[in-house]
Amino acid sequence: MDAQVRIIDPKEVLKASARFDLIYKVELAKAWADGDAAAIREAEEAYLEMVRARNGFYEDEPRRDTPEEFLESFRRTANSIRERGYDLSRPPIPVDERLELLNGAHRLAACIAYGKTCPFVLSDCWKAGGSVWKTFRKGHIHPAVEAWGIRRYLEMMPDGALAAAFGRLEDHPAQPFPDWTRRRGGLLLVKPFLTALWCRLTMSFKKGEKRAKAERRLLREQKKISGYAALAAYWKERAK
Repeated sequence: MDAQVRIIDPKEVLKASARFDLIYKVELAKAWADGDAAAIREAEEAYLEMVRARNGFYEDEPRRDTPEEFLESFRRTANSIRERGYDLSRPPIPVDERLELLNGAHRLAACIAYGKTCPFVLSDCWKAGGSVWKTFRKGHIHPAVEAWGIRRYLEMMPDGALAAAFGRLEDHPAQPFPDWTRRRGGLLLVKPFLTALWCRLTMSFKKGEKRAKAERRLLREQKKISGYAALAAYWKERAK
């Protein structure tokens, strides 16, 4: 085994990490294994809202751009690890010198959920980026889903890296999830804002940093709208 590759208890990486997406993935993998339909539904709702807030249902590697693709990709990974353990033909999971997870969150979550070991490698080729708690808040994760994740994190990792920021368990009471199919209606309120932003972009900023900043903001808003729409469409289809 390469000198940089280590076998570390996956829970130690979860404990050290500031990534808020991990707990949602761990809980969903556990729910799939337990087989309780209500728990699976709740965990899938929380997971998909987490993905929506994190990246609007779009990733390049591997390419995924719908709620169905995110769920099925994770399900395949989880089933494989549950049945056969970590596939050592795949690269080790990269972490930095502080054990901050840099990539491979779905593989790590499945290993934690099913009590499997996995190899880690020290790396500086990745960044935790959009998966930290503050970034999720910028993505406007629904408060009920945020509280759901915080509660489960504190139950599993009361001494984890995020515990101090989260505070006490009782500070985050359980809240019912919304009807996701109804959230699409709120997008109509955003469209006039985007229209005004686009006019300002094309008419006022011909070039330069101000135009680039406006373009970035427009793309963020477009991604937010497409993410809400995809989530609503997914649960509407499931309700049939």
